[in-house]
Amino acid sequence: MSEIESIKVRDIGGKGCVPRRAHAPLLLAVFLALFIFNGCATISEVADREESLRSAASNYWKMRMEGKYEDTYNMEDKESLTKGNTKGLPLYEYYLRKARITSTATSHSIKIVRFLDDKGLVDVEFVLTFPEIPRPVNQTFTDEWIFKNGKWRHIFPP
Repeated sequence: MSEIESIKVRDIGGKGCVPRRAHAPLLLAVFLALFIFNGCATISEVADREESLRSAASNYWKMRMEGKYEDTYNMEDKESLTKGNTKGLPLYEYYLRKARITSTATSHSIKIVRFLDDKGLVDVEFVLTFPEIPRPVNQTFTDEWIFKNGKWRHIFPP
């Protein structure tokens, strides 16, 4: 056997050498484990994101219905408030004028939470009562939120 043939035989059949086919099951197992664990983390993150927005929106509307405007003002995205404040009022004064609930909302519930790009959209249903209407009226609207600096911020409509 020539020296070149001898080297080829030692490389293929020598100690520590594993044919590439033997790596396939190991690589497949590692790939599947990473895929499964990454998929679970993603599902968990989505559920956590949805729950955190649902909780923030519910808390916001509970406080707003209770007249805790200073607390809800602190949950507002100040950038969206500033855009709507075309008269240049002090920001909190502008907020108070628009935030006061004039109708008689007796309750609210969060119906649907979904995400569009970097925004959260929350469908909120209110039960309203009016003296001239004998039974309560349900009204649903979509509320916008944005996640900034680790917190959900309410996007105040103009």
